[in-house]
Amino acid sequence: MRTIAIAPVPGTGLAENKDDARRLRETVILPLLERGEQVELDFGRVEVATQSFVHALISEAVRRYGESSFDRIKFANCSEEVRETVLTVFEYTFAAADAAEEYAKGTPEMGFAASTVSKLVGLTYRQLDYLSRTELVTPSVRAAGELGGEPLYSFTDVVELRIIKRLQDAGVSLQRSREAIRFLREQSAGRPLTDMALVSDGRQIFAARSGEELDEVLSRGRAFFGISPGRVWADTAADLAHLPTQERREGVHITEDDEEEPS
Repeated sequence: MRTIAIAPVPGTGLAENKDDARRLRETVILPLLERGEQVELDFGRVEVATQSFVHALISEAVRRYGESSFDRIKFANCSEEVRETVLTVFEYTFAAADAAEEYAKGTPEMGFAASTVSKLVGLTYRQLDYLSRTELVTPSVRAAGELGGEPLYSFTDVVELRIIKRLQDAGVSLQRSREAIRFLREQSAGRPLTDMALVSDGRQIFAARSGEELDEVLSRGRAFFGISPGRVWADTAADLAHLPTQERREGVHITEDDEEEPS
């Protein structure tokens, strides 16, 4: 078993730097787990750890290894506050994985209102409307005005919108984003894309399905931004799983009685 000491912010007992947690996860924790080693995270110097810190530290390992992560990762010298935070991250990561599986099955279909989607994705109503009118991402559970109700977006719609927003933030044009979404739809067929990364240089988008392909793109010196669709899928499931009930709507199934009579 490999013991890793978790360091707090100097002069405090607080662990809160997500970037430090992410680096520790990617360079130490995950490689050790992949080699089949057990990892012990020693919180002896930490009095309080933020939820975002613990999430960045262990959530990916919990997603990958499921319940067996309890055997693979041990926690030592945790204060009561740290213990509660770790348990919280385990609970909602498991819940997110279950939610992603249910959403991937497509039943029951859930609809998310534009107001909820706008907050989750970071796009304005006007931007959502434009993407719908140009048929890049349309609300697939219920279109605007259908049955006199507001538009409802599916889980997959939300994932696609988040990917578009991240590409937009990286300076990728809408035309290139449209190509990326078209490519993802062809590759996914409604399933999570856990084995592929999208890499962009601001003008073009490249797909890498393995570490070797990603290294090849990076070695050319032209990639400055990457997206893991599988990670976006899992993170979206986690966020949606914690929405208040009133912000989630059951999918609308139109019957003949719902159809308007011709005037």
